[in-house]
Amino acid sequence: MENEYGEQIGEKELTSFAERVRKLAPEKIDEVWFICGFIYSERESGMKALSNEHLEKVKESLESAEDVVSDLLLETHVEEFRKNLEKVEKL
Repeated sequence: MENEYGEQIGEKELTSFAERVRKLAPEKIDEVWFICGFIYSERESGMKALSNEHLEKVKESLESAEDVVSDLLLETHVEEFRKNLEKVEKL
């Protein structure tokens, strides 16, 4: 897939990102989206960026998680996402 910045994201890289995101607690997943600036207008009370529906999709299956992560990556620089994910993983 190619994002709006012309960056290519391969299937292996997308799967790796989705696997890493799935390992995070819901509040940390929300934090990654928030610091990337990808904030849904329909988010849950107490959440910074995501709805419960998005969080459930991440946890539901790897394929669903890839869909949610790819939505973010379409509008985010890959390196920015990578750095933010690493930062949140270390928290």
